[in-house]
Order: sequence, then structure tokens, then C-alpha cells
Amino acid sequence: MVYAIPAIVLLIAGFYFNIVFLIAAGIGISLYGTTYFVIHDIIIHQRLKIRFLMNIKNQYIQSVIRAHLAHHRGKNIRDFDNYGLLIFQRRFFKK
Repeated sequence: MVYAIPAIVLLIAGFYFNIVFLIAAGIGISLYGTTYFVIHDIIIHQRLKIRFLMNIKNQYIQSVIRAHLAHHRGKNIRDFDNYGLLIFQRRFFKK
């Protein structure tokens, strides 16, 4: 709902008033929301069991998962730092 409502409002207003910037912003919010859902809810937390998205062996995806889990279950103060969805500290590549 956090992403969907602003995206829908921007898209409706953009198409109704023919304002390209509003349409682009609505599409951008929709794409971010979709990316967040796939990465966070499906790949990291596996809330939907989609076989080809489970147990991905890609080093970058594994680093994203390690960074996210460190964020939730920190062992030291550095682990609780806020990370972007796909951007995090280099140390998570090393494990």
C-alpha cells in the first residue's frame, strides 16, 4: 500500500492531465515496489515458494541476503547500519 497508492494516483493524474513526469514517477515507484517485493519478500525471506528463485547461488544475491540478515540479526553495532535494497558494505562479499 505504501508504494501502490502514490503510484496509482500519479499514473491516473499523469494520464488524465497528460503530464509525462507524473507518468514516469508512477512507473518508477511501481518498478521499485516490484523490485523490493521480488528481492525482499521472495528471494530473501522466501514468503512465496518459487522454485527457481529459491537457493540462488549467485555471489551478488548471496551477498544481498547476508547484508539483509545482518541488518535484522546484528551481532555488533555495524550490522545494524541501514543498507539500500541492493547496495551494502563490501565486507558481505567476502564470506
